[in-house]
Amino acid sequence: MMVGSIVEGVDQCTESIEVEAQQLDEEPEEFNNRFYIALSEVEREAESIWSETHGCETCAKHFGRNLDAELSPVWTDCPDCEANGRFVYG
Repeated sequence: MMVGSIVEGVDQCTESIEVEAQQLDEEPEEFNNRFYIALSEVEREAESIWSETHGCETCAKHFGRNLDAELSPVWTDCPDCEANGRFVYG
């Protein structure tokens, strides 16, 4: 089984992590543990990609970026998006 993710609005995706299922040789909890570890790693990477690419207009101004020409990181102290960024449709 492969665990990976897209990130809405950008072409960049997370790396895929293979989680091998050994159904006859292990307890379900062992597989679940490996799966959730892989899922957590993918979620961390997806959040990092989001933070690097989904800044709002105020974030972009803070970093001196023009959103018409390039993506902006999310500013962690942004008063407008509250460090959540914005959806980018591409």
